Amino acid sequence: MKIRPLIIIGGGASGLAAGISAAEAGVPVLILEKKEQSAKKLLVTGNGRCNFTNHCLTPEAYYTHEPAFIGRFLKRFTSDDALRFFRELGMEAQLRENLAYPLSMQAQSVRLALTDRLKALNAEVRCGVNVTGIRRTPEGYFEIRSSEGLIQAEKVILSCGTPAGVKDKEPYTADRMLVSLGIHLYPLKPSLVKLTGKEGCEESWDGVRSRCSVTLLDSEAQGKAASSDLGEVQFTSDGLSGIPVFQISHPASEQIEKKGFSMLQIDFLPDFPEDALKKRLETMKNSPYHGERALSDLLTGFLPKKLIRPVLVRSGIPGGSTLQALSEEKTERLLAALKKFSYRAEGTGKAESAQVMRGGADLREFTDDLESRRIPGLYVTGELLDADGKCGGYNLHFAWGTGILAGKSAAGSLLNKPYDCK
Repeated sequence: MKIRPLIIIGGGASGLAAGISAAEAGVPVLILEKKEQSAKKLLVTGNGRCNFTNHCLTPEAYYTHEPAFIGRFLKRFTSDDALRFFRELGMEAQLRENLAYPLSMQAQSVRLALTDRLKALNAEVRCGVNVTGIRRTPEGYFEIRSSEGLIQAEKVILSCGTPAGVKDKEPYTADRMLVSLGIHLYPLKPSLVKLTGKEGCEESWDGVRSRCSVTLLDSEAQGKAASSDLGEVQFTSDGLSGIPVFQISHPASEQIEKKGFSMLQIDFLPDFPEDALKKRLETMKNSPYHGERALSDLLTGFLPKKLIRPVLVRSGIPGGSTLQALSEEKTERLLAALKKFSYRAEGTGKAESAQVMRGGADLREFTDDLESRRIPGLYVTGELLDADGKCGGYNLHFAWGTGILAGKSAAGSLLNKPYDCK
């Protein structure tokens, strides 16, 4: 059986980056991709625009059990390195605040930059190949079991990704492959995902998109990722979605797993300070017109109509009540419902609706070049590692960087020469 120098399992973001860096070093590369085309998930990132890195990278933007690794990684692979990598592939970028996008604002540009470079390097990419197992042979090679039979390699890079965002009839096996090799794996759970609940208000607000802030109360999550975020929240028939919810979904899901629920606080009017809102309501209360309007009508000047009923129900005030009829105590309850609406989340969306997964291969088992400390020649990159970032290009940055570092390291080892991580 022919023994390949390097096989990369997974043709997603980190796998293609690993393949390019290894092939550029002069190593023959074979990439095995389960799907009918490589980097398919890239096409839907950033609503099809692909925010591929962030110009303000900090370890605090990532959740992991090994934050020191993230700190070292971000020093070795910076946002400038990511921009340079794609510029050398012929793809120009633009910055919108700290977010980097392809100049075309199309994710397809990112995918084509990667796949075209691999073609130019004569790297082999086989799609539609399902890898189901891997083992280390007594001779020290890796034997890969796949839908095309057995394949052997000197070095293997596992860039299989996770079940996040994937609707697949075939079972996910990458986690079992890692466990079979003796690598410790934190359980994979959905992250950057919607939060679900049964508060009774969901049917009323279903379909609303509104600018709100969402805060996670009593966060006990490890790390320092934000517990509050502001932006467009999507109100659904079973809970809350949108980027502000995704940003707190990791610690929230940990709370749900630990105690069965997580308490959130929604500010429906984040651009209207509470004191200013109170004064505005007092002014309207003294107005002959506004003071006598039913609250269900008056609040249409502040909120999307479908959010009014949940607010009034939570405050315990009938919709037909007027501002003039409200006592000071009821006015405070109304303000609290508008600015500090509590929501009990009891679950999350499924993996197929998540952007990433939390958990993964324990980073303490790998060198800074992503090589297994116990199984030389085996590398793991990208989503399969125990590091998930916030929205904003952090996860793709981690994918490019870990792929490039692993590819260069594997190539350097095969060619018996050191490499420059830059």
